Amino acid sequence: MASVASGLAAQQGHAEPAAKCRIAVPANVRLIQGEMSEFYLGLVPSDGFTVSASGPLRVSLVAPEDSGIVFKQSELRRKHASDAQSSAPRFPLLVEGTRVGTSTTHVSARFWLCKSRLCRPQSIEAQLVVQVAEPSQDSK
Repeated sequence: MASVASGLAAQQGHAEPAAKCRIAVPANVRLIQGEMSEFYLGLVPSDGFTVSASGPLRVSLVAPEDSGIVFKQSELRRKHASDAQSSAPRFPLLVEGTRVGTSTTHVSARFWLCKSRLCRPQSIEAQLVVQVAEPSQDSK
């Protein structure tokens, strides 16, 4: 019986830890070719965690070179957040689609994540799917 209990303890020790923070982006961004659009990206810490308001923070957006996705700013800092002192900052993103099609943008964030008075550097990533459609005949 003791070996079964120790086997369970060993299996539980290898379980993936719950994410302490995630990048919140729309599931699918739809753009009209040639038009600028705005949407939000957020850093969402799990319960009990906060994104440090005083530590460095960087968000990078990297679209494939031939994707036709152009971000007004592809490197963001805390000062670019709409709620810069928030423990879960949100960033407005202006983007234009110059080529019809679907592509995936790589999003990465580096920041300090805190729980109580202990903070540690974090690096997290996400993917953002962007679809660019031709303008409709009505909008031409």
